[in-house]
Amino acid sequence: MKRIPERLVAAASSGTAVIYGMIAMAAIIAARFLPVERIAPSCAFKGLTGLACPTCGATRSLVHLAEGDVPGAVGLNPLFSVMMLFAVLLFFLGVLSRLGTVPRSSRPQVSASPAQLRFIVLALFMMNWAYLIVHL
Repeated sequence: MKRIPERLVAAASSGTAVIYGMIAMAAIIAARFLPVERIAPSCAFKGLTGLACPTCGATRSLVHLAEGDVPGAVGLNPLFSVMMLFAVLLFFLGVLSRLGTVPRSSRPQVSASPAQLRFIVLALFMMNWAYLIVHL
């Protein structure tokens, strides 16, 4: 049986991870049972510029995730889909950690500086936006 990486367990052990995971789970459940695609407004940015905004496809991606269509969700908005799946994973790891099924770990140490983390997040955001502009 594979061992869960200690850094992931440590991140999931925090109450914040469980809360974000609960929000992600609530959004997925809502997308499964509510007509969110009909309720959600159309994209004003795309209407004005003709280009996909950085979050274009997130609602449709959420609906695909709720229906179990992970490849379809990733195709609509890769960054949003991966973040939602990661939040759900952290939720379950956090719950298991609190129940004692997965051993708790110390807080993870991030080896990157805050400037490096900001650069990584910005680069991921920009790559996702470029993908959306090309594909949507």
